[in-house]
Amino acid sequence: MITIENCSKSQEKIIAQAADFYKAWLIPAGARRWTRSGRRARCQLELQINFVRGFWIKSGNMAVLDADNTALTKFSITIDSGISLAKKLMVLAHEMTHVRQYIQQDMSISPRGIGWTIWKGELFEDAVTDYFNSPWEIEAFGREYGMFIRFTEAFGYAKRKWTQID
Repeated sequence: MITIENCSKSQEKIIAQAADFYKAWLIPAGARRWTRSGRRARCQLELQINFVRGFWIKSGNMAVLDADNTALTKFSITIDSGISLAKKLMVLAHEMTHVRQYIQQDMSISPRGIGWTIWKGELFEDAVTDYFNSPWEIEAFGREYGMFIRFTEAFGYAKRKWTQID
């Protein structure tokens, strides 16, 4: 289930299409995740995408992902509403990559709380880890443009002016 809030009606359809496309690309139907009890369960993803005016100025980020760390099935993505549609779709692809990382348990939040990340079993302190050199960000940045291009081609948007990256 995907819900979108605070988005213009003209962009909501495209963003919903992109979210579904990215989900299918990254998390195939029938995907399973490991539960805390060590059993495999079907992944029933709930995703909320919220657009906030001035989010970049308030937070220093174009987008962020919040994960329900207990079930790893509920995620919330907040995106700055003032960026171009093309950039919104690219950062959505980026954050959806992080959703996949959580579901596949490549990445998890440390019991130490905010400021710490566990990547493939190794603990990283965010304050001393170079953001652009962290393995989870390398993967997310590496996927965002390619998924955006594939989405625009698949839905016939590739030649539209708004798809040009600024």
